[in-house]
Amino acid sequence: MTNLNTTTSLGQALMQKLELELAIALVIAALFVLVVFLKSNWQKKIFDQEAKLLEPSSRKYLRKGLGIFWILSGLLQLQPGFIFGFASRVMAPQLSGQPFWLDNINLWLMGAWQAHPVSADVSTMLIELGLGVLLLLDLKDVLQRQVLRFSFIWALLAWVFFQFMGGLAAPQASVVTGSPGSFVLYAICSYFLFSELSWDDQKLRKILARLVASIWLLAALLQVIPWEGFWNTSNLKGLFLTTANISQPLFLQNLLSFIISVLSNFPFLFNLGLISIFLLLAIVFMRKNIASYWTILSGLILFFLWWIGQDFGVIGQTRVDIGLAPIVFFITVLGQTPKLSSEENKNYILLKTKLFGKIVSILSLCLVISGLVVFGDVTVAGAISPATVAIADSLPSLSGGIKAPNFNLVNQNGRPKTLSSWRGKVVVLTFLDPLCYDTCPIIGNQFVQAYKSLGSDSKKIEFVAIAANPISHSVANLRAFDKEVGLSKINNWQFLTGTTAQLEKVWHNYGVYVDAPSQGDVGHSQIIYFIDPKGRQIWVSGDTGSVSLTASYASLIVKYSKNTLIN
Repeated sequence: MTNLNTTTSLGQALMQKLELELAIALVIAALFVLVVFLKSNWQKKIFDQEAKLLEPSSRKYLRKGLGIFWILSGLLQLQPGFIFGFASRVMAPQLSGQPFWLDNINLWLMGAWQAHPVSADVSTMLIELGLGVLLLLDLKDVLQRQVLRFSFIWALLAWVFFQFMGGLAAPQASVVTGSPGSFVLYAICSYFLFSELSWDDQKLRKILARLVASIWLLAALLQVIPWEGFWNTSNLKGLFLTTANISQPLFLQNLLSFIISVLSNFPFLFNLGLISIFLLLAIVFMRKNIASYWTILSGLILFFLWWIGQDFGVIGQTRVDIGLAPIVFFITVLGQTPKLSSEENKNYILLKTKLFGKIVSILSLCLVISGLVVFGDVTVAGAISPATVAIADSLPSLSGGIKAPNFNLVNQNGRPKTLSSWRGKVVVLTFLDPLCYDTCPIIGNQFVQAYKSLGSDSKKIEFVAIAANPISHSVANLRAFDKEVGLSKINNWQFLTGTTAQLEKVWHNYGVYVDAPSQGDVGHSQIIYFIDPKGRQIWVSGDTGSVSLTASYASLIVKYSKNTLIN
């Protein structure tokens, strides 16, 4: 595994990519000035018409609030943990719960991010920062509408590919943990702003109130429907356990412990209470006249959810946004504010843009375009990495086959397992660290994808991993890893462990090194063995932890599993 957490190397990498993007942005800005500002009629159309009617207040506040949320989202991507952990710690664990078509697309994006993490991060960061600044500026309507249309498109893309549709397609989706996702609300608000609905101040505030009511209704539905599983104690506790395990002030930790203890004793009543609160707020915000104390109450509940289930949107260093709760509260307040502007017109024109605003808007626009250029290059380059293609076409063969060393271990359910017990089946064998947050979850997810792609052939194959951590290798550790990555859904998946001495013997027999430093991550060989039905090693693949390879190993596993079947 690779640990890239030093401040110096990260700072240098970020500066290099920022310099590249700024250079691209300046070139685009120069071309923009050359083409647009030499055309005086274009300049007048975009920037210079005088104001006739002021922008409705609700629309202005919604636009600028959306701009602030985009800027905060961009700034969160400066976290070192996000740059190097987003693909493995966020994308990989969530892939297995998504529709198959979404899995395939996200595997492509995950491979691109793994291959070029700094470039991918800097490009998306600048896109969102530039977009946020453009929304804060009072641009001429003809340009502002295009910015809002792009905000709508980018928010939808981010919602589907970075936020996985807010987890709605996966089991145990809940507003407590952030479903349906903040980016879908960014998209909805952007749509309201560039559509005709947004030009009427009073109508916009009414629509925003209905949007808040819909969110609370969705929250109630997600908690009540049986297949989400929240009438089950363990599933309900799972909403809060992630936050409880994060380092935080003692009084917050104690309060979380109290909540979890209540859940353990009264799960039905607790879930029923959540549903009742959500339904009550949905009914309240469907009304025309809402007392201010309801807004305050909803704010307190949202703050509670923001802490208890969304880690305040920033804890953990891998969040792509600040969470669902803040934007819901912002929309709630905006939908309840009294009418402030005296002018409402569907054809309003903003105030004349000043020189400073022109310069900032041009630079921000060019940063967005340069970010799109680099991000597009990253996704293409990461998907067709030469190393990925080479490894898929040149896996080493072990001539004549070498007998695979037998072992006697226990699986994730505590049942004894030996290699010889799978005679007659192909065994795809790898070594994974159940506490790894780097490449192991990605490789594990590749086994899930390979299992799906093999179809009926998967019944003839046993997918096996052996724990590669000399300290933490309990059965509970293995089960937690399987659940997080989605491996528990594979019937013929075996994650094996034993005593440290037993594991060390297996590592030695298979040529796997495992290093457990006093500080930092456990390091181990990344390797996949393909063992035929007679127990012979037919194919072996090394370097499966390479960032340019991990996102393409599903196809390799499928190919060489089939080759081993007919060998």
